[in-house]
Amino acid sequence: HLRQLDGQLKPLQQLRALAAPRSGWIREIRRALRMTSAQLGARLGRTKQLAAALEHAEAEGKVTLDSLRRAANAMGCDFVYAIVPRESLEKVVDQQAYAKAAAIVGRTSHSMWLERQATSEEETAAQTKDLAGKLRAEWSSRLWDVTTHGS
Repeated sequence: HLRQLDGQLKPLQQLRALAAPRSGWIREIRRALRMTSAQLGARLGRTKQLAAALEHAEAEGKVTLDSLRRAANAMGCDFVYAIVPRESLEKVVDQQAYAKAAAIVGRTSHSMWLERQATSEEETAAQTKDLAGKLRAEWSSRLWDVTTHGS
């Protein structure tokens, strides 16, 4: 499932570089279409003032998904919504497994240091890598539990 979802999201990666206009997509698209606020309001079954308020809400990041969908439809557009990972989902899981393993091994290493049984950096790194592999193979939701070290 993870690889399948990664495959579906891959084409969307390029959209991450696309910044939303300061004034919001609704206003930019409406203006490009040479549609007035009054016309958009009428197409939404609302007033010019409510259309302008919708544009302002979007620019402020305080608009609902349903409002965006309705505005897009009123302008002959589709509203597309997605959460696009910064990296592949596989890599996100791998990074979390390593971070979780590092936190666990770090706590153990600290305890051993207190008991004057410290391990070398190489041994600690090997233990972390091994545990990360085990956590990744187990791959349960516990991987995302927050620990005192923030992983």
